[in-house]
Amino acid sequence: MFGVFLGLFWLSIFVVSQHWTAAIGLATLGILAIPCWLIGRSGKFSLGLMLAQIVCLTYIVFFALVFDIPTTAIPRTTHLYLLVIAVVGFINYRREPLLLQVPIIVACLVAFIAIAAVNPSVAIAIPMSESVRSAGAWINASVSICMLGACIVAMQIDLSRSTDIASELQKALWKRQFRLVYQPQVDAEGKVLGAEVLLRWTHPKRGEVPPAEFIPLAEQVGFMPQLGTWIITEACRTLADWRADESRRALTLSINVTADQFIQPDFYAALRQAVDRSEIAPDRLKLELTETVFVNDVDAIVTKLLLLRHAGFAISLDDFGTGYSSLSYLRQLPLNQIKVDRSFVRGVAESRRAAALAKTIVQIGHDLGLDVLAEGIETEEQHRIMQAYGCTGFQGFHFGRPMPLPAFEQWLAEAQRPAPQARVPAMA
Repeated sequence: MFGVFLGLFWLSIFVVSQHWTAAIGLATLGILAIPCWLIGRSGKFSLGLMLAQIVCLTYIVFFALVFDIPTTAIPRTTHLYLLVIAVVGFINYRREPLLLQVPIIVACLVAFIAIAAVNPSVAIAIPMSESVRSAGAWINASVSICMLGACIVAMQIDLSRSTDIASELQKALWKRQFRLVYQPQVDAEGKVLGAEVLLRWTHPKRGEVPPAEFIPLAEQVGFMPQLGTWIITEACRTLADWRADESRRALTLSINVTADQFIQPDFYAALRQAVDRSEIAPDRLKLELTETVFVNDVDAIVTKLLLLRHAGFAISLDDFGTGYSSLSYLRQLPLNQIKVDRSFVRGVAESRRAAALAKTIVQIGHDLGLDVLAEGIETEEQHRIMQAYGCTGFQGFHFGRPMPLPAFEQWLAEAQRPAPQARVPAMA
């Protein structure tokens, strides 16, 4: 909003002083900013902000070279806004680390250094009047410094918030506020395959904190590797306890592994150590990776996945079809299973398009020789349809909600209990 007022102020100055070319240039900037704003409002805030930075960067460089020509008495000041754009870009990158943001920041800094160091200009330069440039020098310097100060305050607040979040999450782990719940997974015949291990946080004051709220925060402050290690330890302990029970020893536990946890250099060693210490078979532990893992170096990821598969771990691709799926790299991945995301399963009974998409995803899995598990099954009709499409595993409220370990073990005992046989009348 401040930028809008600043733009309108300068537009009025250009119009009053009859600098029509500068006024047209500023009006063009305003027009180009509208689609950036609309993109940001549509839910793609970071993308909209980056596009706005590119537009502003281009305009400022153009204005500095064409209109803001320095003299002995009045220096060039327009390029000071390039530092503001660079800092805003840095804040945006901390919020959502998109690679496109990095070259924008670099371009701003390079342009600032080049303009400040050599005072360049172009042959088509149209210098503004001394009176306008004199006022502009004071205004630009004052406004840019204030904006930089505001950015620094915003970064400090964000850093303090991140520190507070990290501290609170660490405290929650120490005080055992985190707990695990287990959601059943069954095969096409209804036989229990195991469960997915899900994380929950019971805050002493806020109560149950939704995973969609605290997990992104944990990823943002870099806490997921530590939290993920705890989940692995607890899952291995449960599998070790089940090893002595013949009805449970063949069950698997699926654990979610985030991208920042997976790329840790010691991930494989720590996972192998946890399994060896618990004396469980590695194939009892299934690692569920989301497609965001493969945004990083795909070759390095594939190498680590091959190492895990060679060690015996089962690997599942979670939320398949919702992220960065590419059949070209999917063929390279040593997977055991893909999970059809609930967003595709939800509409299979009502929408022919949703049904076609779900059927295609299942077929892709089969073509690649993978097991296919449908998650988010809530009705018998969804179960029947996904089974007809060829899914080999199922998960959702239709079979059981996520539940604490004692409740899951009780549910498991009831699910494995043989159905009562109908009594056959005695022959006369």
